[in-house]
Amino acid sequence: MGSLIKINQDNITFTLEESLELLPIIKRILAKHEVTTQKLLKEQAFALQKKASPETIKAYDERLINEQIAWGSKLTRMGLRVSGGYVFFNTGTGYYVWLVGHETIRYYLEHGKGLESLINIIPEALLS
Repeated sequence: MGSLIKINQDNITFTLEESLELLPIIKRILAKHEVTTQKLLKEQAFALQKKASPETIKAYDERLINEQIAWGSKLTRMGLRVSGGYVFFNTGTGYYVWLVGHETIRYYLEHGKGLESLINIIPEALLS
């Protein structure tokens, strides 16, 4: 992939190398959204403490949801799938899977399988 990010294309597939090259960019996107989310949570907690109106609290809830949607949308435009705390890089036959919070991509998942079928692609000895 080099340093070129493909966006808004259908059926983008990634090699493991391309997925690993993209991971630092994904982490930066997540970090930016995490800062905004934490700020909104602090503001909402303050509003709750000051007995703000239900409408004000609901507005914070909506902003928090929109922040999560924005993060997922950015990754989707890059050709990735996002579900819960998992980011999926399509290989054509399955997905390399990064779990948010992990240092690197650790898993592979075949198309059509559930998360209980994740295959660890990094030997545990290398993770220590």
